[in-house]
Amino acid sequence: MSKSKWIIGFVSAATLLIGANASATTLEELSFGEMVDSAHACVMGRAVKATVFERDGQIYTETRFRVTQTAFGQTNTFINVITPGGEKKMGGLVGVEVVAGATRFFDQSSSLLLLTPTETGRRGRYDIVGFNQGQFAVIGDNVTLPVNVGGVQSVEKAFEMINVERSTSSSNEISE
Repeated sequence: MSKSKWIIGFVSAATLLIGANASATTLEELSFGEMVDSAHACVMGRAVKATVFERDGQIYTETRFRVTQTAFGQTNTFINVITPGGEKKMGGLVGVEVVAGATRFFDQSSSLLLLTPTETGRRGRYDIVGFNQGQFAVIGDNVTLPVNVGGVQSVEKAFEMINVERSTSSSNEISE
């Protein structure tokens, strides 16, 4: 068999293997009100540590935040946020899993987070509402909210807007 046939065969087999393991999810965009309504807590926090782990063949990053302010809900001073994807060292190799739309937090970066408890129910561990739609960067004293609700706002104004949104909602029970 010629070299080109081997290459074509190898590329075809690799494509089939990759395609067999690929998956896709369609994500529904949530309105700001829907994000606030489904959140159990809203905090501003600073990323202080990230740990990567594997569960069921998937790589996840667990980022530890020091909570600096709370708009609503009750959390500990330190919380852990789980996001899909990450970079994991396995022996001499580095495994990287990139998940489209997944947030990656930089060390010491601040974020305003709309949170729900993880499915595992472990206290202090949270998911971000709407597969990371409920994460907003904080730069200085400003939060980057969606443009349709005013865009960049002061942290104080953002918390005020979030609490007004909660008070006008009919389904805003907090559970912990």
